Amino acid sequence: KSFAQDLRRDTANFSRLIAYDQAKASALNNLATCSDSLKQKPGKASCLVPIIKVSLSNRSMSFTNGTIQQLKNAGGFRLLNETDKDSIMAYDYKQSAYLDFQATVFQESQDNVRNTFQRLWDFDADAMLVNTPKETVKKTLLFSNDKALINQFFNNLFFYGRVNNNQIRILNETKEHATRVIKYFENKYDLKNE
Repeated sequence: KSFAQDLRRDTANFSRLIAYDQAKASALNNLATCSDSLKQKPGKASCLVPIIKVSLSNRSMSFTNGTIQQLKNAGGFRLLNETDKDSIMAYDYKQSAYLDFQATVFQESQDNVRNTFQRLWDFDADAMLVNTPKETVKKTLLFSNDKALINQFFNNLFFYGRVNNNQIRILNETKEHATRVIKYFENKYDLKNE
């Protein structure tokens, strides 16, 4: 019952995080158009604003794993039948794989975007990243028109978009796995009304 409750909380968190990452993916789908626009008019970088707004921060899944930790710490797995134990351990493995992906691949791509952004963005244009009235917005957003640096930034954003899409896939798969495990325990132990 406790594990099923943890999974229900996780599935709600998955839904919120997937929606956040899908909004990010939508903005990152405009990279090619924005890149073409910058090549034609190097000083006009306003197309970067929505892309930058979604690419400088990240949300991570925070799992509800109190039951799993209690089972591990108290040796409770030995008390479970094999099928129940395997179901819980498979979900624990999914959690670990996601957290490893977050800490390595996703974080590295996020760092690359931020580091290039800091070299490219004009400090005086930061008002563009918040909802500031248009009359106070600086027209020049980029500190540098270095083509190689701009290209690197778009390459970093492209890879970041791919990593974000991969995260959406992983989250959807883990959510579906959690839903199956909830149904398994609900049916086996009559927990539907719990």
